[in-house]
Amino acid sequence: MSALRGESVTIQCRYDQRYKHSVKYWCKWETWSSCSTMVRSGSPQRKGDVSIADDPDQLVFTVTMRNVQEKDAGTYWCGVDIGGTGTMDDSAYIYLTIYKYHVKFGCKWYHRESCSTMVSSDSAQTEGDVSITDYPNQLVFTVTIMNVQEKDAGWYWCGVETDGTRIYLKSVHISVTGKTVLQDFHDLIACSETVRY
Repeated sequence: MSALRGESVTIQCRYDQRYKHSVKYWCKWETWSSCSTMVRSGSPQRKGDVSIADDPDQLVFTVTMRNVQEKDAGTYWCGVDIGGTGTMDDSAYIYLTIYKYHVKFGCKWYHRESCSTMVSSDSAQTEGDVSITDYPNQLVFTVTIMNVQEKDAGWYWCGVETDGTRIYLKSVHISVTGKTVLQDFHDLIACSETVRY
């Protein structure tokens, strides 16, 4: 399972009828022989950003992790406490990957290899007639220019910034003739179609 940093993750763990009244738990695998319990159904069912809810009628318990961060990546186990000395609990595991949030931007290319930022996802989402919209759940973002004028003709890029480094993803050329915007402009609105950050 994968999630973006800051998102919530919900995991459903199904179990057999014979465990209907058993205590359920969610733990994070720390070492080869240790799984650190985060929440249990038989005790306070929420601890920090992690909660558990058992539904015996449906034979499923649900774990929710809110505001996940990179430190939360790892292997987790859905477990049923069978009890008894030397008895291994019934369990299943899942690996969680957390994607880091990257700053998205749209810029206009000028001479001498300079791309001037028009909008970015970490500041005002709209600057004049230019806007940026991020859809992190779809791993897509769009840059839109409204009310295009002749002065807007030129090359544009959309990209992401990570750890201070800019990665340019797609370029689009806008040609303006009088009141007509040539077809390339429509590509700018869809500039995110191959973006996967």
